[in-house]
Amino acid sequence: MLEEYKNLNERNHTPQDIQNALKNLGLDLKDFKGKVLDIGAGDVEILDYLNKNTEADIVGIDIHVPEELKDKLINADVRELPFPDNTFDVSFSHASIPNVFIGEYSFENPKVGEGNIYNSTKKALSEIFRTLKFGGTAYLAPISMSELYDSEKAQKNSLEKVINELRLENKDIQIDLNFIETKTDEYNNETRDYYRLVIYKIPDVKNQKP
Repeated sequence: MLEEYKNLNERNHTPQDIQNALKNLGLDLKDFKGKVLDIGAGDVEILDYLNKNTEADIVGIDIHVPEELKDKLINADVRELPFPDNTFDVSFSHASIPNVFIGEYSFENPKVGEGNIYNSTKKALSEIFRTLKFGGTAYLAPISMSELYDSEKAQKNSLEKVINELRLENKDIQIDLNFIETKTDEYNNETRDYYRLVIYKIPDVKNQKP
């Protein structure tokens, strides 16, 4: 876990928002090694910091890439990653994976909406798992598990269903969904629980070279 610091100097000048992001992910700088995928890199704040402070080979992707960031990011959808199998030692996404749910729910036809959310979630997690190396780990956080609205219930149910299916379909997968914190929205006073999803690709011992 990321260490708590008293001031910026002790934190090696880590901006507070980056420290919070790494804490949500359950990662420290020493965990970024080898080939790393930053999913939903956005404004590349985390990506730039990791490039400056680690020796990892970091690739950033986002579904929307502004012109000024085209030299830093690959325009790609997590549901269809443009990478070969077994590419990354570490994959992570801070506050981006929930975006695969956006626009997928249909209030006019809830069953169709639930199906869309399920398909979107299954594609995203399957692609993340596919592109992990054996022995690699993906960290995704924070993920809301709220049931305040029908759309949120559909998201929660889809995520839980996909996790169970991936466990059954892949003998070399370990998935943990761990509680992080409860937050109350200051504007509408609604409370949600947030979790960290960790996907580990168990080493293929039989096919490993001596």
